[in-house]
Amino acid sequence: MSSKNSKKIRVYFHIDEVARDSVVASALKKTMAERFVDVVYGNRLSSAYIKDFKEFDLYIFPSIDLYAAFCKNPLEITSPVVILPSESVGGSVGNIARLAGKYLGTFPEKMVPWFESIAAFCVWGPSHLRVFEEMQPRLLGKAHVIGHPRFGRRCMKSRETSTNSVAEGKNIVVGFISRFAPINDFMGRGVFDTVFFGRKNYYADGGTPPIYSVEPDKDIEDVIYKEVLDLRLMFDLMVKLAKQGVKIQIRVHPRENRLTWVRILKEIAPDIKISAWDQPFQHWLSEVTHVVGPTSTSFYDCILSGLMPVCTNAIVQMRAEHLLGADDDDNPILDYVLMPKSIDEVMSLIVRTGKEPIDLSKQPELLRLLHVETNYPKSSDSIDNLAHVCYELLDRNKHHRTDKLSYRRFLIKGFAKTIFVLTGRLLYVAFPMAFMKKRFDSEQGSTFVLSASRKRWIDSLAS
Repeated sequence: MSSKNSKKIRVYFHIDEVARDSVVASALKKTMAERFVDVVYGNRLSSAYIKDFKEFDLYIFPSIDLYAAFCKNPLEITSPVVILPSESVGGSVGNIARLAGKYLGTFPEKMVPWFESIAAFCVWGPSHLRVFEEMQPRLLGKAHVIGHPRFGRRCMKSRETSTNSVAEGKNIVVGFISRFAPINDFMGRGVFDTVFFGRKNYYADGGTPPIYSVEPDKDIEDVIYKEVLDLRLMFDLMVKLAKQGVKIQIRVHPRENRLTWVRILKEIAPDIKISAWDQPFQHWLSEVTHVVGPTSTSFYDCILSGLMPVCTNAIVQMRAEHLLGADDDDNPILDYVLMPKSIDEVMSLIVRTGKEPIDLSKQPELLRLLHVETNYPKSSDSIDNLAHVCYELLDRNKHHRTDKLSYRRFLIKGFAKTIFVLTGRLLYVAFPMAFMKKRFDSEQGSTFVLSASRKRWIDSLAS
């Protein structure tokens, strides 16, 4: 593949959501370095001008939509492009439109030139091949089942708090999963924006968004109802637990504004801990004894970490009337999690669960689901599988190798943009003018600065 004396091979890895993508990028960098391939981290700042030069021998993006946003003409990039989703479970549900969006775009009919230019689609589980079998069979040969990338052995972290901690009389630490981006957007967009841009008819000229595709009588108000209900229940539970002296942690969704939580949680209890916004989810799980929240695909992570999540979906019956049938509430993982029907039942579950580790060998149907969605247990090899796909593509494109001068220009331009953003942040601290606040507010979601210290931090994530 490569040797110490051969020309340097570079792979560009677009990190869009730090908490999700960074640990995968770090693990891939360590893995591919063993064969003298350099993985270079990128973000939205660097990807915005990536088409200007031809620095890299291979590019990795988390979705077709994002790739197209930075590459208006797919012919501009001559090196292979790989799609590796940041979030991708749902191949075993009836409607696969949302899953297909990762590989084929939100509106596939408009994305044909882009998804046809992709060299490889790295899908998480065997069930995800349905996207290609049912929607684009001619692309099936480009789809590779690699496994859930964050379940790779280099990405996982052993739990510091064991599942026997409750039985041993140690403190209970309840971790809440927040997922309220529509009403707490990290970019500062308010509910007015959510309603206007989230309406089913907003895309009248481009078809129905996947989330509404199977529910013609539902619209944005159903999304808002469910979000507000789930959030209210979370607040009620936090208040009740705090009064009993239970330790609480909150895991804020990557697309949420975590600063809103800082302000609100002070009203509940001063010692509620907000997890670091950029901490990998598996690493956070090692710090809690219980996980509580509405429907989330992170329930897969919880189960494989030995934690049986407590889902709040069934506490209020009216919630079921607002489900869209094409979102995470349709995920079969809900058949295997704890589903209490009242807040008191949640409190009871927190006290008496966590004493026994999850024995997957006694749940064959759950094992089957984990396999088809995440390729478990072979998901532990996911990073090696991803690297293998990259190696094969690089071998086929040996004629194209990184131009060193061009790569230096890329680094210089990236450094200049980073300095520009950091300078803006410093100016905002000194002069908090309104026009600067929106552009240079705190890092969160995809609005992070890829500084030298951030790169070193990413390097440290994988084992």
